[in-house]
Amino acid sequence: MPAWSVQLVKVGESEVRGPEAFWMDRWEEWVTLFFYVLVLRSPGRTIVLNAGPPDDLSAINRVWSGYLGGERGALRVADGERLPVALAAHGVDAADVDTVLLTPLTAYTTGRLDLFERAQLCISRAAWLDLLAPPGGANPAVDRSIAIHEPASDAAYRRGNVENVHPIGLARSLDEAHASYARIAHTADIFLPGFEPGLLDEFPDGRVA
Repeated sequence: MPAWSVQLVKVGESEVRGPEAFWMDRWEEWVTLFFYVLVLRSPGRTIVLNAGPPDDLSAINRVWSGYLGGERGALRVADGERLPVALAAHGVDAADVDTVLLTPLTAYTTGRLDLFERAQLCISRAAWLDLLAPPGGANPAVDRSIAIHEPASDAAYRRGNVENVHPIGLARSLDEAHASYARIAHTADIFLPGFEPGLLDEFPDGRVA
């Protein structure tokens, strides 16, 4: 089998109220989240997990600052974190990407899909069905979990979610969250929580493998 390299690319950061990151806990805290694009490369293949947020953050930040109750909830993207600049810093040209995986299916993962003109786009069946045919009683216009926090994609924001078996506050199903954590604990050789700032300390320059 070909060897794969795995590269974390930071594309933004935000803060959320404690109970969003840790179910019914940390009410007086703000929790920092880092947003990443993941690049996987092997001879002849370049795969990107997510396409980052859009260049224009105004629509996202109207919603995020609104429901979080302040500007601390806004998504912040430094100039060097914008695609394609962030990819180029790691020797990745969007034109060479052959596959883009999208999970979760939402604004901060699909914002620069326009860069990947030659890539095949892949999404989970569960996310697509939830978007087009949500479960009975759910309203995609107001239910922030629909097509955003699909099972196992955003199951954990930070290491503490899994290590302390403490689900995220936006978990649509606590049973699914606990099942995801048990699977991660028993099968993962390397665990990369989707929004963990500490990953860049653990893996200098974001190089995982």
